Amino acid sequence: MSRRSAPRPSDSIPRRIVSRCVRLLLIGIVLLACTDEPRGTAQSAGAASGGARPAEAATTATSTAGANAGAETGDPAALGDGFVVWESNRSGAWRLWARALAGVTPQQLTADEAGRAHCCAHVAPDGRHLVYLSLPQGQERYPRDGAQGILRLVTLERDADGADRPRAASVRDLGPARTYFEHRAAVWRDSRRIIVIDGDGRTRELDINVQSADAQSADAQSAGRILVEQPSPRHGWLLDPTLRFATQGSPTFSLYDPERRAVVERPSLGGCQPYFTTDGRLGLWIAGAGGPLRAFDLENRTETTILAKSDPRLPPPYGYLYFPMPSHDARLLAFGASDGSHDHQQADYEVFVAETDPRTLELVGPVVRITEHPSTDRFPDVWAEPLTLGRIVAEAPLTRSFEVPESLRAAGPWHWQIDASDAGTGDTLEHRFTDPGRYEISARSDDPGAPVLRGSVRLRPARSPKLREADVRRDGREIHLRFDEPVRVYEASARLESGRELTAVGLDADRGLTWILRVDGAPMSGPDAVLVAGVTDRAEEPNRLAETRVVLEPPRWPSARDGLALLWHTGDRTNTITGPDGVGQASLFERRGAAWFDRDYRMVLRGGSYLAGMDTMQRLLGGARARNEMTLEVTVTAEQARTDGRATIFTFSSGLSRRNFTLAQEGTRYTWRLNTPTTGDNGDRPVVDLGAVRAGTPQHLVVAYRPGHLDAWIDGEQTVASADLQSGFFHWRELPLLVGAEWPDQLSWRGRVEALAVYARALGGDEVAENGRRLAAERVRRKAPEMLVVRARLTARSAPPRLEEIAPYRDALGVFDYEVVEVLGGRWQRPRLRVAHRLLVDGETTPIHTLEPGTVLTLTLEPHSAQPQLEALVVADDLATDPGVPLWFSDRIRP
Repeated sequence: MSRRSAPRPSDSIPRRIVSRCVRLLLIGIVLLACTDEPRGTAQSAGAASGGARPAEAATTATSTAGANAGAETGDPAALGDGFVVWESNRSGAWRLWARALAGVTPQQLTADEAGRAHCCAHVAPDGRHLVYLSLPQGQERYPRDGAQGILRLVTLERDADGADRPRAASVRDLGPARTYFEHRAAVWRDSRRIIVIDGDGRTRELDINVQSADAQSADAQSAGRILVEQPSPRHGWLLDPTLRFATQGSPTFSLYDPERRAVVERPSLGGCQPYFTTDGRLGLWIAGAGGPLRAFDLENRTETTILAKSDPRLPPPYGYLYFPMPSHDARLLAFGASDGSHDHQQADYEVFVAETDPRTLELVGPVVRITEHPSTDRFPDVWAEPLTLGRIVAEAPLTRSFEVPESLRAAGPWHWQIDASDAGTGDTLEHRFTDPGRYEISARSDDPGAPVLRGSVRLRPARSPKLREADVRRDGREIHLRFDEPVRVYEASARLESGRELTAVGLDADRGLTWILRVDGAPMSGPDAVLVAGVTDRAEEPNRLAETRVVLEPPRWPSARDGLALLWHTGDRTNTITGPDGVGQASLFERRGAAWFDRDYRMVLRGGSYLAGMDTMQRLLGGARARNEMTLEVTVTAEQARTDGRATIFTFSSGLSRRNFTLAQEGTRYTWRLNTPTTGDNGDRPVVDLGAVRAGTPQHLVVAYRPGHLDAWIDGEQTVASADLQSGFFHWRELPLLVGAEWPDQLSWRGRVEALAVYARALGGDEVAENGRRLAAERVRRKAPEMLVVRARLTARSAPPRLEEIAPYRDALGVFDYEVVEVLGGRWQRPRLRVAHRLLVDGETTPIHTLEPGTVLTLTLEPHSAQPQLEALVVADDLATDPGVPLWFSDRIRP
């Protein structure tokens, strides 16, 4: 396709149009000069800082209005007094920049520093200080082994009225520090104490008022209290301000154990850039490539979406989300967004701020654009001036009293206004707000030296509470009903359709979000439904939940948890077991090579593997040694009916010479090797034949051992009952615990794994059968998407992206275009297909990117929209194809 050259302006714009534009501009200037703007508008905010707004700030409101296409336009002045800081490369190097919320021109906050980049800005709760990390040039690209630099403390100053952006009054080094992977390096506990990751990878608490003058030395941090003792080889832990939860750059929101000064790790939720609210109630993170932005209840580990990818509340084309950070009081949320470009180093990300409900982080006001520059503006932090009269977020209607502080009452009389309308005189104001919206409250004294007192009320429309989920817990003995806001249950009722009796235990004491019901009699063992009525919210005029029916799934696998040493159900579960101290302990696995999760979050092994964490391995080893009994339970789906030689499914071994146990596929049979003093170090005297492989079908395998008894079942049918093996596991050693291969990368198996458990006891046939029934019922409840099988000819393919373009991710999809040759299964009537394939897996390009146009393949396809596990992946699409054509996904391809 030829591309025409752009005409010169003098050729393309007639003189009469230029003349008309000039006349209109002059008229606009005259009208602007004569306009009497009311105090507090965006225009007067610019004038208050010493003149008209410079170009970037002046276009903020108008450019957003034009892009929103009907969405509510945010006014920066409505956010109140405060400021935003962020990283930007607009000067040619990564520096911190800042601007006031009210809308003055952004200015560079940190001074130029040759050979170094500035990142990880975080403002103290009182707005008087800021910390940031100075990194050697190049380290700002999220190195896999961690970025280390110098943590610096900036003392901020602003004009007396607080309307201007902050300026750096002084800068002091606090010593070596590291990021938690991307650009988060500190958490403020209060305006004096910060949590940081030191140069050795330990987590410390520092008091900014007691650091030595020689803070550049490593010894200067010895005054800080160590919070996490064990150094991290890569990325350390940041703790929430309440010292209960921890996370790295991968959002685990793990538990912190202060007695052991250690982190009890939880599985990653997927995505990146996690952080906490100051009160330790919520976490937030980016759950996928470009969104959504989600909040996470740290107590009960439930998720809510704050902003979706391409959310309609965002001004187009800025729908690709990253870099979220709540203000200290959680009433403002700063984040970045681009037009769909991912590259964190070069894409045009802009900074946005929105008002939020501090209880939920739900947006309660419009999105406000803060920057407008073609550079990369990223990782913002926002600070809002506290309002003397408070910031209130509630449902309409609302009656609220406001009071002048006791220390200021002598300066009265005080004159109250609501939205610039007189509301009375006195030390207090009581007002009933009836309509949803935002209200500004102020109190002024006749004393010219007295401050103006300000507050705000943001009212949402009244609505009934929603029953978010119903969960069967404590092995079928309790039902937990969770609502989306605090509720009252004084007049509420709940009953089971089955007629079984329920007893109300009460609301959770801390939050009032969860109604707990006890199942009387025997525990639940099958599906049921609960009908709930009479629940109200806690609004001034309570809103009642209509009678609601919720289906309850039966208790999940496994049927009994005693003796569990390892539990991995699927990749979207918490996979925790209760330790001796009552703390949940997660079974964690690290992916290696060509392995991933499918749409049901099962492990898919295609030459790669999953390696268990050290804690998981040691817990299994300790349990087996203590009891001299064990059971392995797992559901596997073999991809191939036959293997050439041995392919390892699950092993506790090192290489091919020393093992504790191994489950493998050899030819068309499953085999078992168990190391006891009678079997040799390789556990192959004898190799136990467990039964036949049925490729493409989930098979429930269980192998149980106690001295003198080895039993095995496949899909509930006992296939082995042997008395040949004797003795226990006292001689077992710490060895790699691996799914999908033999350590380090040998004898790879191809297939899918789920419901993996190891018990420090031998299961019996009844328990095996019950577990099998529960797993089979779970599989039946899964919703299989529409499938399509075609022979198709490749016509075009997207190029694999470079790793630096998609950082921090190491996996990416690419869109391919095909011409349909023949439909072999399913329904499809169009001549072409758009298909997403895996182009990058764990940083390595896949062979499919080498296929030449014209190649004919057989593709098994599923809708891309039915693949939640792909949400976190970048999709490379450089094809000029119709975006309206549905996108399919395939990782099952054959010639």
